[in-house]
Amino acid sequence: MSENTAVKVKIIAKVKEVLDLQNEISPHVDLREIGMASMKTMELLVMLEVVFDISFDEDEILLENLSTVDQIYHQVMGKLSALSEVVS
Repeated sequence: MSENTAVKVKIIAKVKEVLDLQNEISPHVDLREIGMASMKTMELLVMLEVVFDISFDEDEILLENLSTVDQIYHQVMGKLSALSEVVS
């Protein structure tokens, strides 16, 4: 499994945990339509910060920007990419 796939799998697992879902979810589904509200979004972001050792800035925490797994994935990958550039 590639690192990118592993990241997406972890994000999906955390989304399912926060939303208490058993079924698979599409990376494109609007999470707001299946129960993601502001408090659950904050819970998810805290989990992702711990899992990936990243930090979201206040201006990045907009439900509109984090409404699908794909959007969350791109935010996380951007953070991980920035971290790897700092370490290099």
